[in-house]
Amino acid sequence: PEQFVGLLPIKVGTSEGADDTSWLLAAMRGHVANAQLAFFGSHFLPLAQWLHGRAESLATEGREVEARNLRNLYEQVWALLPGFAACARDVSDALPALAKPMGVAINEHPVEVRAHVLQALTLLILTARSRKAPPTAAAAATAAVRPLVLELTPDAQAALATISRFAKNFLPVLFNVHASEPPERRPPIQEAIRAVASVAPAETLGELFKVVLRRALEPLASEEAVAAEASPAAPQHAPPPTRTSCTRAPPARAPPLAAPTQSKQPIPNPRHRYSYARPRPTGLRERTVSPTHRLCRHSSPRAGAANCAGRD
Repeated sequence: PEQFVGLLPIKVGTSEGADDTSWLLAAMRGHVANAQLAFFGSHFLPLAQWLHGRAESLATEGREVEARNLRNLYEQVWALLPGFAACARDVSDALPALAKPMGVAINEHPVEVRAHVLQALTLLILTARSRKAPPTAAAAATAAVRPLVLELTPDAQAALATISRFAKNFLPVLFNVHASEPPERRPPIQEAIRAVASVAPAETLGELFKVVLRRALEPLASEEAVAAEASPAAPQHAPPPTRTSCTRAPPARAPPLAAPTQSKQPIPNPRHRYSYARPRPTGLRERTVSPTHRLCRHSSPRAGAANCAGRD
């Protein structure tokens, strides 16, 4: 794209008779290859920021048609980002300057560009994981008796390390956006959360999982409080409740928002997970016990088994 834009500069005309080559944006989409992510940040990101600001000013002037055209161009600029992300080898150098604009785009522009940025963020991780090469000659000589195992290339390792450093910034934004979207628009967000969580530090996942768990338990605590107030007072000498008074409903899946963080985060207290997964009376929101089993695998075998056995 650098050579293409050098030969055919992209110009946006907002007045009658002005030179306009903005149609090139649509032509470039899907044809980006061997691109540097830094070029998107230095050339296309300023163009997107200018288009957004100009569209806002035109809208305040009542020129809605022109403002809508610029918003379309703004979306077309961000639509180029997945192509850059799929082949970028300079993620460790370029992402620090792009991380904040990407987070702002995900959070503040759901209609125009969120899907493109989510796709780009996921592709940055997936393509970096796919870049592997045979070990060096020295490493291969020391491991001659073992099967050959491909290793991540140095640029892929640096890319994943950089994304891991910014995971603490991306994940809270993705969590908040996920909570505000209807179910039919959540799969791309869940995919991005799963990708970022796969490279995030365990400490970051542990803290975020506790926040998600607390938010998931708050509605359940409110429901239980309301149910307790609405139910009649039990007789003073009532017989002990039978097992049928608390019927187990079919287990439900854990919330998709918390699921990507379950594989790596270390939760020190399995009782917290049990309070989330334990069976509840019919009519309340059900949770499966499988998260408890996953937590026990992260805990020490004796402590985890004792806590789970004593609580189940």
